[in-house]
Amino acid sequence: MSLVYDYDLIADRLSIDVLEKRTNGVWKYKELLPMQSDVRITLGEGGSRLVRCNRLGDLLGFKNLYVKDETKNPTGSFKDRGMTIAISKAREFGANTVAIASTGSAGGSASAYSAKGGMECIVFVPSTAPFLKVVQIGVYGSRIIRTEGSLDGACSLLEEAVRKFGWHDVTTSLKTNPWIGDGLKTAAYETLEQLNWIVPDWVVIPVGSGSNLTSYWQGFKDFQSLGFLNELPRMIASQPSGIAPLIRAYKEHRRPDRIQPWIERKTIASGIGSLLPPDGDTALLAIRESNGTAAHVTDEKILEAEYQPVKRGFLLNLLVHYH
Repeated sequence: MSLVYDYDLIADRLSIDVLEKRTNGVWKYKELLPMQSDVRITLGEGGSRLVRCNRLGDLLGFKNLYVKDETKNPTGSFKDRGMTIAISKAREFGANTVAIASTGSAGGSASAYSAKGGMECIVFVPSTAPFLKVVQIGVYGSRIIRTEGSLDGACSLLEEAVRKFGWHDVTTSLKTNPWIGDGLKTAAYETLEQLNWIVPDWVVIPVGSGSNLTSYWQGFKDFQSLGFLNELPRMIASQPSGIAPLIRAYKEHRRPDRIQPWIERKTIASGIGSLLPPDGDTALLAIRESNGTAAHVTDEKILEAEYQPVKRGFLLNLLVHYH
């Protein structure tokens, strides 16, 4: 399921001048959000900084290198952009209880926003989830159901429970919950505004489920459809070498519906360790449509980038994963 907007109608109401007068945040772009009522469950998400990385750019040979710092969202994750829409839609649909399967960040976000909306939240958490992430989920008062094994097993139990009890599923897969993407794509809108409408040559997105890359690409296309842009960036997908099903599919020229599942998780980047990305098909389409590319990174390189001193004598502490 994908959402379709009437860009001609929106263009009559929304312009660059109108956007410049509004307060920053996800809801600044209300005409491009899927709400059919005035319901708005928000914690002030979005409006995150775009940080120019001069020394890192010099080191890597890039004249203009920027990082979108999504850690300043209310629960510390880009997931908040999608969750404000997902929980608002759940409230709009009349739901009293929401449920999600998560290894951490999405569960913490769902817990925070459902608490804000006065809704019960049930989070299925696999035994592999980091302890501190589970603590964050519990802080907001959600009911935590621990499951054995990986996230895949937790997702299966979630689907069964949703069918049995009628809970509203706020899983961050776009196929299950397309509203998530409409929140995530606002990061692309912000990036363009923060660059004074200069379209970046490349946009690099770490890929777990594929929803974030898909949504960024949709955001750029939205603004092109409104006449705000004359060109589009090229998208780059990044995955850890120990679990890179999307990268393999790209390099093997597979069809989007023929992505093969990875056999075993072997990476320290557990937050983006999806054996079969639920939105990998749309992410693969975005890479190809944008004339982009995809690359995997070893755990050794990830650790080196986070902790090791580099040639210019400063400590590189760049987390390219947005959590």
